[in-house]
Amino acid sequence: NETKEGILQIETENSYLKYMLENQSVTIPSIDETNRIITYSDLLPNIDLRYTATEAGLKEDIILKAKPIDDIRFLLAMKNTDFKKRDLNGGLFKSVLKFFGTQTSNDSFVYDFYNNISDKDVLHIDRPTIKDSSGKTTDLINFDIKQSEGLIEAKLNINSLFLENAVYP
Repeated sequence: NETKEGILQIETENSYLKYMLENQSVTIPSIDETNRIITYSDLLPNIDLRYTATEAGLKEDIILKAKPIDDIRFLLAMKNTDFKKRDLNGGLFKSVLKFFGTQTSNDSFVYDFYNNISDKDVLHIDRPTIKDSSGKTTDLINFDIKQSEGLIEAKLNINSLFLENAVYP
């Protein structure tokens, strides 16, 4: 199927969560059934998305073939689905870090999407990390999901210094 309307749709009972990249191109994914991998090539210029089915769920890899021009934005459509943001560095831990003047690279949040009728989990999104082709990683990423005027946007902003020095495929 072509990805005109979305990359991924998760359906449970009477709810769904569908998302796509903002300004994505129409592409037909390649499917590797043996390794349980689906790859969407060039959804945005020099950006591929790869999904791997694992025992724990679904792993998403955003493959940057060159430095992105702008933030990466996902648009979400939901029916009978809500989300909540959980702070993993909240409370006492955050206060202690602030007291000692210790800076964290970014606040650590996770997002839980759930069916707002049955209260069952639909999807859990951890804070992303980025790894370049040489294996160097960073967690200096701003990742936030916001809802405004009926639109839900997930924005991924990667540290510019990391992107400047990254090794691309």
